[in-house]
Amino acid sequence: MLVSILYEELERGFDVIHRMLKQGRSVASHREVSRVRSILVTLEASLDLNVGGSLPETLASIYRAMRRELDMAARLGEAEKLEQLTQGVESLSSAWAGIRA
Repeated sequence: MLVSILYEELERGFDVIHRMLKQGRSVASHREVSRVRSILVTLEASLDLNVGGSLPETLASIYRAMRRELDMAARLGEAEKLEQLTQGVESLSSAWAGIRA
């Protein structure tokens, strides 16, 4: 249940940042970027690397890559990159919901 909530908050956070960038606002040091980064760190920290075969390590790599992309997109003001990240989170969230069902 907690992971589902984190994914929902991650989607909201990416959406907020994306909308801000589309409005031409700087997000490089905005608190929402820090919040989204923290959620990604929390998701990675929640993984049990001893269970689930290669899936936890794959997810950890994805979360780390998302943090790097978030930092770059926020620094450079790349709304398109944020849109891609948002779509990626939506895919992960959907897959997680399917696993839980």
